[in-house]
Amino acid sequence: MKKILLTLFLLISLVGSARAYDYSYLTFETTDGNSVAINVEGLTLSISNCCLVAVDTDGSDYTFAFSNLSKMYFSDDATGVQPLSPDSEEAVEAYTTDGRLIGKYVNAVAAKTALSKGVYVLKSKTLTFKISLP
Repeated sequence: MKKILLTLFLLISLVGSARAYDYSYLTFETTDGNSVAINVEGLTLSISNCCLVAVDTDGSDYTFAFSNLSKMYFSDDATGVQPLSPDSEEAVEAYTTDGRLIGKYVNAVAAKTALSKGVYVLKSKTLTFKISLP
């Protein structure tokens, strides 16, 4: 298992150093179909307890269990992460950045009001987006 993790880390390092400058985002897709795109500028990747941890420049960290990570790739589009639309009246589910469901709300505004300080992923029927609450 350690050999596999070390090999994966080395491949990520090589691919990241060779290709990260060509693309704006590193996109992670999970086995449940969700995807998160993170800006590669200042991105730090590490491995901790059988999980891949990505930390972006604003300090937000994203943890992906290897068993739940189906694919990761570089792209020019921020697929999976959209800006918050305050006009949206769709019901949303709030998740921690490691994928745990923490609540269901009538809309994004209600979620922002109810949630405490932190970074969350909100998912509606049509969008998945990241919010950061001060």
